[in-house]
Amino acid sequence: MLDSKYPAVVAEKGAGTLTVSFGIKAADGQSAQGKPDHKGPAIVAMRGAASANAIPETATARIAGGDAAAVAATLEQARAEFLHRHTPRGKFSIDVKRAGNDVEVKVTGASAHGSRPEEGVNPLPRLALFLQASGVQFAENHYLNAVRYLNDLYGLDYLGTRMEVAYRDPFMGPLTMSPTLVRERGEYVDVVTNVRMPRGRTPDELGGKITKRIFGWAATHGPVEIKYDQGNWMARDPKGAWLSTLLNIFGDTTGLEARPVSTAGSTTAKLMPNAINFGPAMPGKKYTAHNAREYKEVPDLNLDMQMFTEMLVRIGNLDKMQ
Repeated sequence: MLDSKYPAVVAEKGAGTLTVSFGIKAADGQSAQGKPDHKGPAIVAMRGAASANAIPETATARIAGGDAAAVAATLEQARAEFLHRHTPRGKFSIDVKRAGNDVEVKVTGASAHGSRPEEGVNPLPRLALFLQASGVQFAENHYLNAVRYLNDLYGLDYLGTRMEVAYRDPFMGPLTMSPTLVRERGEYVDVVTNVRMPRGRTPDELGGKITKRIFGWAATHGPVEIKYDQGNWMARDPKGAWLSTLLNIFGDTTGLEARPVSTAGSTTAKLMPNAINFGPAMPGKKYTAHNAREYKEVPDLNLDMQMFTEMLVRIGNLDKMQ
Protein backbone atom coordinates (compact mmCIF):
# COMPACT_ATOMS: atom_id res chain seq x y z
CA MET A 1 0.00 0.00 0.00
CA LEU A 2 1.09 3.61 -0.67
CA ASP A 3 -1.06 5.21 2.01
CA SER A 4 1.04 5.91 5.09
CA LYS A 5 4.73 6.63 5.61
CA TYR A 6 8.26 5.39 5.01
CA PRO A 7 10.38 3.34 5.43
CA ALA A 8 7.87 0.44 5.75
CA VAL A 9 4.85 0.31 8.07
CA VAL A 10 4.30 -3.11 9.65
CA ALA A 11 1.86 -2.09 12.41
CA GLU A 12 -1.17 0.22 12.51
CA LYS A 13 -3.39 1.37 15.32
CA GLY A 14 -7.11 0.69 15.06
CA ALA A 15 -9.16 3.74 14.11
CA GLY A 16 -12.32 4.46 16.09
CA THR A 17 -15.10 7.05 16.13
CA LEU A 18 -16.82 7.79 19.43
CA THR A 19 -19.99 9.91 19.25
CA VAL A 20 -21.65 11.16 22.42
CA SER A 21 -25.01 12.83 21.82
CA PHE A 22 -26.82 15.34 24.01
CA GLY A 23 -30.55 15.87 23.53
CA ILE A 24 -31.31 19.42 22.50
CA LYS A 25 -33.25 21.20 25.18
CA ALA A 26 -34.20 24.80 25.79
CA ALA A 27 -32.33 26.73 28.42
CA ASP A 28 -34.46 28.38 31.07
CA GLY A 29 -36.38 31.07 29.23
CA GLN A 30 -34.98 30.02 25.87
CA SER A 31 -36.63 28.45 22.85
CA ALA A 32 -35.59 25.00 21.67
CA GLN A 33 -34.06 26.66 18.62
CA GLY A 34 -31.62 28.51 20.86
CA LYS A 35 -33.18 31.95 20.46
CA PRO A 36 -32.89 33.75 23.78
CA ASP A 37 -35.86 35.43 25.40
CA HIS A 38 -34.40 35.73 28.87
CA LYS A 39 -31.66 37.74 30.54
CA GLY A 40 -28.99 35.06 30.95
CA PRO A 41 -26.36 34.15 28.32
CA ALA A 42 -26.44 30.69 26.71
CA ILE A 43 -24.09 28.82 24.39
CA VAL A 44 -26.20 28.33 21.26
CA ALA A 45 -23.65 26.99 18.77
CA MET A 46 -20.24 25.30 18.70
CA ARG A 47 -18.07 24.10 15.85
CA GLY A 48 -14.80 22.23 15.52
CA ALA A 49 -13.37 20.20 12.63
CA ALA A 50 -15.18 19.42 9.39
CA SER A 51 -14.38 15.70 9.76
CA ALA A 52 -13.79 13.38 12.68
CA ASN A 53 -10.26 12.36 11.66
CA ALA A 54 -8.80 15.87 11.63
CA ILE A 55 -7.56 17.99 14.52
CA PRO A 56 -9.21 21.32 13.68
CA GLU A 57 -7.35 24.55 13.19
CA THR A 58 -10.14 26.58 14.78
CA ALA A 59 -13.05 25.99 17.13
CA THR A 60 -15.86 28.48 17.68
CA ALA A 61 -18.79 29.14 19.98
CA ARG A 62 -21.67 31.59 19.78
CA ILE A 63 -23.24 33.02 22.91
CA ALA A 64 -26.68 34.61 22.86
CA GLY A 65 -28.80 36.27 25.50
CA GLY A 66 -27.99 38.45 28.47
CA ASP A 67 -25.87 41.57 28.28
CA ALA A 68 -23.60 40.94 25.29
CA ALA A 69 -21.23 43.73 26.25
CA ALA A 70 -20.82 42.35 29.76
CA VAL A 71 -20.32 38.81 28.48
CA ALA A 72 -17.68 39.96 26.02
CA ALA A 73 -15.93 41.98 28.71
CA THR A 74 -15.83 39.01 31.10
CA LEU A 75 -14.39 36.76 28.40
CA GLU A 76 -11.81 39.38 27.44
CA GLN A 77 -10.76 39.75 31.05
CA ALA A 78 -10.27 35.99 31.41
CA ARG A 79 -8.37 35.56 28.15
CA ALA A 80 -4.84 36.71 29.06
CA GLU A 81 -4.54 34.59 32.19
CA PHE A 82 -5.96 31.54 30.42
CA LEU A 83 -3.46 31.87 27.55
CA HIS A 84 -0.59 32.34 29.99
CA ARG A 85 -1.56 29.23 31.93
CA HIS A 86 -2.10 26.87 29.00
CA THR A 87 0.22 28.06 26.20
CA PRO A 88 3.13 25.95 27.54
CA ARG A 89 1.21 22.91 26.26
CA GLY A 90 1.02 24.40 22.75
CA LYS A 91 0.60 27.84 21.24
CA PHE A 92 -2.96 29.00 20.54
CA SER A 93 -4.97 32.22 20.43
CA ILE A 94 -8.44 33.33 21.54
CA ASP A 95 -10.55 35.97 19.80
CA VAL A 96 -13.71 37.44 21.33
CA LYS A 97 -15.97 39.71 19.31
CA ARG A 98 -19.47 41.12 19.32
CA ALA A 99 -21.76 39.99 16.52
CA GLY A 100 -24.91 42.06 16.87
CA ASN A 101 -26.56 40.94 20.09
CA ASP A 102 -24.39 37.82 20.27
CA VAL A 103 -20.80 37.13 21.26
CA GLU A 104 -18.51 34.89 19.21
CA VAL A 105 -15.47 33.13 20.63
CA LYS A 106 -12.85 31.62 18.32
CA VAL A 107 -9.87 29.57 19.46
CA THR A 108 -7.14 29.02 16.88
CA GLY A 109 -4.68 26.19 17.37
CA ALA A 110 -2.73 24.02 14.94
CA SER A 111 -4.35 21.44 12.67
CA ALA A 112 -3.07 17.89 12.41
CA HIS A 113 -4.15 14.45 11.29
CA GLY A 114 -6.51 12.92 13.84
CA SER A 115 -4.17 9.97 14.35
CA ARG A 116 -1.33 12.30 15.39
CA PRO A 117 -2.72 14.79 17.91
CA GLU A 118 0.78 15.39 19.26
CA GLU A 119 1.59 17.21 16.00
CA GLY A 120 -1.19 19.77 16.51
CA VAL A 121 -2.79 21.98 19.13
CA ASN A 122 -6.47 21.06 19.40
CA PRO A 123 -8.60 24.22 19.82
CA LEU A 124 -11.85 22.40 20.65
CA PRO A 125 -11.01 21.26 24.21
CA ARG A 126 -9.31 24.60 24.80
CA LEU A 127 -12.51 26.38 23.79
CA ALA A 128 -14.56 24.25 26.17
CA LEU A 129 -12.14 24.82 29.03
CA PHE A 130 -12.01 28.56 28.39
CA LEU A 131 -15.80 28.89 28.38
CA GLN A 132 -16.10 27.05 31.68
CA ALA A 133 -13.20 28.89 33.31
CA SER A 134 -14.18 32.36 32.09
CA GLY A 135 -16.56 33.18 34.92
CA VAL A 136 -19.58 33.64 32.65
CA GLN A 137 -22.64 31.93 34.15
CA PHE A 138 -24.15 30.14 31.18
CA ALA A 139 -27.73 28.92 31.09
CA GLU A 140 -28.22 25.17 31.38
CA ASN A 141 -28.62 23.55 27.97
CA HIS A 142 -27.19 20.85 25.70
CA TYR A 143 -24.13 22.86 24.72
CA LEU A 144 -23.20 23.50 28.33
CA ASN A 145 -23.50 19.75 28.95
CA ALA A 146 -21.20 19.15 25.98
CA VAL A 147 -18.69 21.64 27.43
CA ARG A 148 -18.75 19.82 30.78
CA TYR A 149 -18.27 16.47 29.05
CA LEU A 150 -15.23 17.77 27.18
CA ASN A 151 -13.71 19.26 30.32
CA ASP A 152 -14.45 16.37 32.67
CA LEU A 153 -13.49 13.44 30.43
CA TYR A 154 -10.78 14.98 28.24
CA GLY A 155 -9.43 18.33 29.35
CA LEU A 156 -6.31 19.11 27.35
CA ASP A 157 -5.17 15.49 27.50
CA TYR A 158 -5.48 13.25 24.42
CA LEU A 159 -4.15 10.01 25.95
CA GLY A 160 -7.38 8.78 27.54
CA THR A 161 -6.21 9.64 31.07
CA ARG A 162 -9.45 11.23 32.30
CA MET A 163 -11.43 8.55 30.51
CA GLU A 164 -9.40 6.08 32.62
CA VAL A 165 -8.32 3.98 29.62
CA ALA A 166 -4.75 5.20 29.04
CA TYR A 167 -2.17 2.61 27.96
CA ARG A 168 0.61 2.22 25.39
CA ASP A 169 2.34 -0.43 23.32
CA PRO A 170 6.17 -0.30 23.23
CA PHE A 171 6.27 -0.40 19.42
CA MET A 172 2.95 1.17 18.39
CA GLY A 173 2.83 3.94 21.00
CA PRO A 174 -0.08 5.21 23.15
CA LEU A 175 -3.83 5.16 22.82
CA THR A 176 -5.05 8.59 21.70
CA MET A 177 -8.51 10.11 22.07
CA SER A 178 -9.06 13.51 20.45
CA PRO A 179 -12.44 15.28 20.43
CA THR A 180 -12.59 16.95 17.04
CA LEU A 181 -16.12 17.63 15.82
CA VAL A 182 -19.29 19.20 17.25
CA ARG A 183 -22.48 19.18 15.20
CA GLU A 184 -26.23 19.52 15.50
CA ARG A 185 -28.01 16.44 14.19
CA GLY A 186 -31.80 16.54 14.36
CA GLU A 187 -32.71 16.64 18.04
CA TYR A 188 -29.16 16.10 19.24
CA VAL A 189 -25.80 17.79 19.57
CA ASP A 190 -22.98 15.34 18.86
CA VAL A 191 -19.44 15.50 20.20
CA VAL A 192 -17.27 13.24 18.03
CA THR A 193 -13.91 11.87 19.19
CA ASN A 194 -11.22 10.28 17.05
CA VAL A 195 -9.79 7.20 18.81
CA ARG A 196 -6.58 5.38 17.84
CA MET A 197 -6.10 2.03 19.61
CA PRO A 198 -2.73 0.24 19.72
CA ARG A 199 -2.04 -3.38 20.50
CA GLY A 200 -2.94 -4.39 24.05
CA ARG A 201 -6.75 -4.11 23.99
CA THR A 202 -9.54 -5.54 21.86
CA PRO A 203 -12.19 -3.24 20.38
CA ASP A 204 -14.85 -4.76 22.66
CA GLU A 205 -12.68 -4.38 25.76
CA LEU A 206 -11.82 -0.76 25.07
CA GLY A 207 -15.37 0.08 24.03
CA GLY A 208 -16.76 -1.43 27.21
CA LYS A 209 -14.43 0.60 29.43
CA ILE A 210 -15.15 3.86 27.60
CA THR A 211 -18.93 3.50 27.53
CA LYS A 212 -18.99 2.52 31.21
CA ARG A 213 -16.97 5.63 32.09
CA ILE A 214 -19.24 7.91 30.05
CA PHE A 215 -22.46 6.46 31.43
CA GLY A 216 -21.02 6.81 34.93
CA TRP A 217 -20.37 10.49 34.24
CA ALA A 218 -23.84 10.91 32.73
CA ALA A 219 -25.48 9.53 35.87
CA THR A 220 -24.84 12.87 37.55
CA HIS A 221 -24.91 15.14 34.49
CA GLY A 222 -27.93 14.04 32.50
CA PRO A 223 -28.63 11.37 29.87
CA VAL A 224 -26.51 10.84 26.78
CA GLU A 225 -26.52 8.50 23.82
CA ILE A 226 -23.32 6.76 22.73
CA LYS A 227 -22.29 5.34 19.38
CA TYR A 228 -18.82 3.85 19.23
CA ASP A 229 -17.26 2.16 16.20
CA GLN A 230 -13.76 0.84 16.92
CA GLY A 231 -11.54 -0.83 14.36
CA ASN A 232 -8.84 -3.27 15.38
CA TRP A 233 -5.09 -2.78 15.29
CA MET A 234 -2.78 -4.54 12.84
CA ALA A 235 0.68 -5.95 13.59
CA ARG A 236 2.63 -7.88 10.95
CA ASP A 237 5.79 -9.90 11.19
CA PRO A 238 6.63 -9.92 7.48
CA LYS A 239 9.78 -11.64 6.37
CA GLY A 240 11.20 -12.04 2.92
CA ALA A 241 12.93 -10.45 -0.02
CA TRP A 242 10.09 -8.01 -0.70
CA LEU A 243 10.45 -6.24 2.66
CA SER A 244 14.23 -6.11 2.37
CA THR A 245 13.81 -4.67 -1.11
CA LEU A 246 11.53 -1.87 0.11
CA LEU A 247 13.87 -0.96 2.94
CA ASN A 248 16.85 -0.96 0.60
CA ILE A 249 15.06 1.30 -1.89
CA PHE A 250 14.25 3.83 0.80
CA GLY A 251 17.70 3.75 2.41
CA ASP A 252 19.61 3.91 -0.87
CA THR A 253 17.45 6.75 -2.22
CA THR A 254 17.33 8.99 0.86
CA GLY A 255 20.44 8.02 2.81
CA LEU A 256 18.23 7.70 5.91
CA GLU A 257 17.94 4.78 8.31
CA ALA A 258 15.65 2.12 6.88
CA ARG A 259 13.81 -0.12 9.34
CA PRO A 260 10.20 -1.24 9.83
CA VAL A 261 8.01 1.22 11.76
CA SER A 262 4.47 1.55 13.12
CA THR A 263 1.85 4.21 12.46
CA ALA A 264 -1.14 5.63 14.27
CA GLY A 265 -3.04 5.73 10.99
CA SER A 266 -5.39 3.05 9.75
CA THR A 267 -5.43 1.90 6.12
CA THR A 268 -6.83 -0.84 3.91
CA ALA A 269 -3.60 -2.79 4.40
CA LYS A 270 -5.48 -4.35 7.32
CA LEU A 271 -7.78 -6.06 4.82
CA MET A 272 -5.04 -7.98 3.00
CA PRO A 273 -2.97 -10.86 4.42
CA ASN A 274 0.55 -9.71 5.32
CA ALA A 275 0.10 -6.32 3.60
CA ILE A 276 2.15 -3.33 4.72
CA ASN A 277 2.54 0.31 3.69
CA PHE A 278 5.40 1.91 1.78
CA GLY A 279 5.19 5.71 1.93
CA PRO A 280 4.40 8.36 0.99
CA ALA A 281 5.03 10.50 4.12
CA MET A 282 8.67 11.17 4.98
CA PRO A 283 9.87 10.32 8.50
CA GLY A 284 10.71 13.19 10.80
CA LYS A 285 8.18 15.53 9.18
CA LYS A 286 4.68 16.52 10.26
CA TYR A 287 2.04 14.42 8.54
CA THR A 288 0.07 16.90 6.43
CA ALA A 289 -2.85 14.77 5.23
CA HIS A 290 -6.26 15.60 6.75
CA ASN A 291 -4.91 18.93 8.01
CA ALA A 292 -6.68 22.22 7.51
CA ARG A 293 -4.38 22.82 4.54
CA GLU A 294 -3.27 19.55 2.99
CA TYR A 295 -0.06 19.75 1.01
CA LYS A 296 3.03 17.81 -0.01
CA GLU A 297 6.45 19.29 -0.63
CA VAL A 298 7.63 19.04 -4.23
CA PRO A 299 11.07 17.52 -3.38
CA ASP A 300 9.30 14.76 -1.42
CA LEU A 301 6.91 14.16 -4.32
CA ASN A 302 9.88 13.74 -6.63
CA LEU A 303 11.39 11.20 -4.21
CA ASP A 304 8.05 9.35 -4.18
CA MET A 305 8.06 9.01 -7.95
CA GLN A 306 11.62 7.74 -7.92
CA MET A 307 11.04 5.21 -5.13
CA PHE A 308 7.66 4.02 -6.40
CA THR A 309 9.05 3.43 -9.88
CA GLU A 310 12.02 1.51 -8.53
CA MET A 311 9.73 -0.47 -6.22
CA LEU A 312 7.54 -1.62 -9.12
CA VAL A 313 10.54 -2.67 -11.18
CA ARG A 314 12.46 -4.43 -8.40
CA ILE A 315 9.48 -6.15 -6.73
CA GLY A 316 8.22 -7.26 -10.14
CA ASN A 317 11.55 -8.92 -10.92
CA LEU A 318 12.00 -10.85 -7.68
CA ASP A 319 12.31 -14.60 -8.11
CA LYS A 320 10.24 -15.11 -4.96
CA MET A 321 8.58 -12.90 -2.35
CA GLN A 322 9.56 -14.98 0.69
